[in-house]
Amino acid sequence: AARLIPLIAAQRRVDVKAIDRELAELWRAAAESSEAERIALSRARTLTLVAYAATPDAGTRLAEVAARTCQRHPARTIILIADPGAAGLTAEVTAVCQVRQRNLKQICCEQVLLRAAPAAEGRIPSLVRQVILPDMPVVLYWPGPPPAERLFRELWEIVDRVIVDTAAVPDGYGALLAAHTLAADRSGHAALSDLTWGRMTTWRGLTAHFFDPPYAEALDRITRIRVAHAGSSRAQGLLYVGWLAGRMRWRVE
Repeated sequence: AARLIPLIAAQRRVDVKAIDRELAELWRAAAESSEAERIALSRARTLTLVAYAATPDAGTRLAEVAARTCQRHPARTIILIADPGAAGLTAEVTAVCQVRQRNLKQICCEQVLLRAAPAAEGRIPSLVRQVILPDMPVVLYWPGPPPAERLFRELWEIVDRVIVDTAAVPDGYGALLAAHTLAADRSGHAALSDLTWGRMTTWRGLTAHFFDPPYAEALDRITRIRVAHAGSSRAQGLLYVGWLAGRMRWRVE
């Protein structure tokens, strides 16, 4: 089993112009401490994850989730926190480790928390460009459908993949339309993923299993589909209908 421990006791407030230097100092001190305690310290990074939090509480939750995914997806995580109470744009650095009890090996991932007042959000994209890891994929997680606001559009131009969640709002149709518009935009190179679509993998597999041979011919006799769904958003139901219609090669009239 593995348990999470912070590499330092508390998040360290740093100058936004010196984030990389502060991270290097953090790892140097951690390496010395680990060597003294005879614990193997592994600094793993395969990508940069940029995550947006609309409130400080959401930022705290995102930091915890990112820490728990460290072992499977080692990353430098940059969490952008919209904070009306922030003094302009501030930065904090920390690192969280997962410790394997059987060999006392620590797998650690670093986190950068950027807190921005509304007037300072325009400074975020340029700072993100400075902090992302070179020559590694950059992923943006935006917990909701893609918005039209400027910050999202500028981050979209920086990253390699955008992950949204179209089920985060009741109006599933509007959320899916916004996602479709973004996916069709050829001005950027980023790919688009939707957590709502990923959640439907089991349902799609189960439905396809119904029509395994020798029942595949039944697909041609389907003339009407009715889908009922639970939850506060229509996004999953609409995606399911769209997938079924696409598999049966129906055309919208």
